[in-house]
Amino acid sequence: MIIGFDVDGVIATAPLGLHNLLRKFQGLWNVILKSPMGALVYRHFRFPDKDVKNLICSLHSKGHTIIIITYALGDGQKKAVEWLKKNGVPFDKATAPKRGEKPLEFKCRAVAEENCDFFVEDQDILAQGISEKLQRVQVIHYRSVEDLSALKELS
Repeated sequence: MIIGFDVDGVIATAPLGLHNLLRKFQGLWNVILKSPMGALVYRHFRFPDKDVKNLICSLHSKGHTIIIITYALGDGQKKAVEWLKKNGVPFDKATAPKRGEKPLEFKCRAVAEENCDFFVEDQDILAQGISEKLQRVQVIHYRSVEDLSALKELS
C-alpha cells in the first residue's frame, strides 16, 4: 500500500495542545514558519507523536510506501524533511507544492500523483475536500490515534 501523511498535526505535535490551534489556523502557521521565531519553534518545540511514529515505522518495515505530503512552503519543506530524519520517522518520498498552489489543490494533486491508497490529514476542510475530489483514496481525518485503526490493521 502507498500511504500519505501530512506532517504538522499528524506526525508532528506541539506542547500544550498547540497542534490543535494550528489545525484551525493553518494559513497563519505557514506565515509564522517564514519568520525567525517560527523557524525556532519549528526546530525546537515540535516533537513526533510517538503513536503515529511507531505506526509509520511498523508500516514501513512491512513494506508499505510512506509519502510525506505537507504544505510547507519554500524552506519549510526542507526543514520538515530534516525534522523527520532527525526524529527517525521513515519515509520513501516527500512532495512539495508548486509555486502558487493552494493547500487543497496541492494535496489533491500530490495524493493522486503518488497513487496513495490512504492519506492522513488533520485539517477538517482539507480532509473533506480531498475525500470528495479523490473518492478512490481512503482519507483519514486524524484527530487522535484511534482514527488510525484502518492503518493499524496493515501494520
